[in-house]
Amino acid sequence: MRNLFLFLVFFASIRLAAQTSDTAKNRDDIVALNDGIILRGKIVRQQSGVMIFEDNVSGEITIKNSRIKWFASIDPGKTYRVLTTTSTNYYGKLVSAEAQAFQLETSASGIVSIPYNSVKSVELIIEGKAREPAIISELGTCDPLLAQYVVSPSAIPVERGLYYYHNFMLIGTNSISYSISDHVSIGGGVLGIVFPYLYMRSGFKVGDNSYLGASLGLGSTFIDAGVGLGVTGTYTYGNEEKNISAGIAYGAFAGFGSQFESPESPVFTLSGIAPIGKRALLVTENWIIPGTFGAFSQTQSVHTLGLRIRGNRGAMDFGLSTSPIWWGDILSLIPYAGYTYKF
Repeated sequence: MRNLFLFLVFFASIRLAAQTSDTAKNRDDIVALNDGIILRGKIVRQQSGVMIFEDNVSGEITIKNSRIKWFASIDPGKTYRVLTTTSTNYYGKLVSAEAQAFQLETSASGIVSIPYNSVKSVELIIEGKAREPAIISELGTCDPLLAQYVVSPSAIPVERGLYYYHNFMLIGTNSISYSISDHVSIGGGVLGIVFPYLYMRSGFKVGDNSYLGASLGLGSTFIDAGVGLGVTGTYTYGNEEKNISAGIAYGAFAGFGSQFESPESPVFTLSGIAPIGKRALLVTENWIIPGTFGAFSQTQSVHTLGLRIRGNRGAMDFGLSTSPIWWGDILSLIPYAGYTYKF
């Protein structure tokens, strides 16, 4: 049972894009204020907590940063990411920026109209390069519906202040996470009904389309009356909808009053996600388990491949997973399902 628990702790505790680009010239800028006023013109400069803005109507004005909800440099024909106040992400080519709304051509829904008063942030996507932030707050965060692969998350952090629930039915995992900052999330859950656990995860952008993440997981079991500890590191390359991650995990378990026991080698993971349709994505997660891991006498691997159907607040996963145990010459395939919901 200890070996099983240690293996499951890894699933609970494992966990991409620096954003710099050339600034376009001769572009229109939009500034949205907290009171709903929309200004159009040119950003002259930012200094000492204020923005100097050349308004098309009023001329040069000074705006305190505390009054600004978001601002963006508008370049029709370029690709943008727009995050709304309901945590819905839109990716697409900017058709136009009208008086009260963006017109964005998306692969998922065609041309959509996004009212400025429903916008939380805007990003310009530079093809083949990193993203250019177009808002005051730091970007590089991920929609919770895309934060997880099958079980483990990427190194792309979730935006501050979001709660999300994740369920993986194959091993009975239920967890709730909360992002306390744009870089750190905390959470907890239960494996089955007897393995409660807590964790803390972090993720940081480190270069063009690159993120590093780390996590610490702590769990217990009512059966063996012990505690398990898991530490992981993850590197992710790509963006929130299309990326690949490599991870390494190491853990230990101890019964109460006894010393910690741990495998001689870590567990390795390789995961990825890629869109294949308007709301559909392929998701894979693969585990390399060394022969020194608990009851495994030789190196084993677990491979998963699934389909994720994403809505505005929820996402369903369906797929197949191999078993770390071969039955003679037959590789066993196990169906799985999962669900994620963001509050």
